[in-house]
Amino acid sequence: MSNQQYIELLCSLPHLADPFRLRRPGISRVQLQKRMNMLDFTDQHWIRKLTEAFYWGGLSLQDDERSIIAKANRFLAGIHHEDIREWLRWRMDARTLVSALRRRQQGQDAPGADVIWGYGGYVRHIRQHWSNPTFNLEHRFPWLSSVADGIAKGDSFEV
Repeated sequence: MSNQQYIELLCSLPHLADPFRLRRPGISRVQLQKRMNMLDFTDQHWIRKLTEAFYWGGLSLQDDERSIIAKANRFLAGIHHEDIREWLRWRMDARTLVSALRRRQQGQDAPGADVIWGYGGYVRHIRQHWSNPTFNLEHRFPWLSSVADGIAKGDSFEV
């Protein structure tokens, strides 16, 4: 795809507002798919792979943490763009944090060192700071306090 086509695609997309403040997406799934059809086959392939590996809505209740982490590792091994790899790592870190908050809300103790339950560089830190409401990571993830509050209240919409 030429640079001009990518510019046209980006210009056709609406401004993405903060998803934590807006209740309605800026573009429908159908309209987004129409825009994504402007991508060439290779880019569409990578978008599908990204969606399979990291879109939370695409995960089933049967997907366990071990399989999700294995899929993420396989996918990351094939990505050669460091900015995309960094974003994906952040996404998996966020998933790990939400998973830890939910586990703690369910009354579970911190997972043992031999348990595969999360992904990334914060797994040990979370385990060590299990009793802290935000695992002492609110400076790194400013949204963590409000998500922790929403989980504690059982308010999934807020989360």
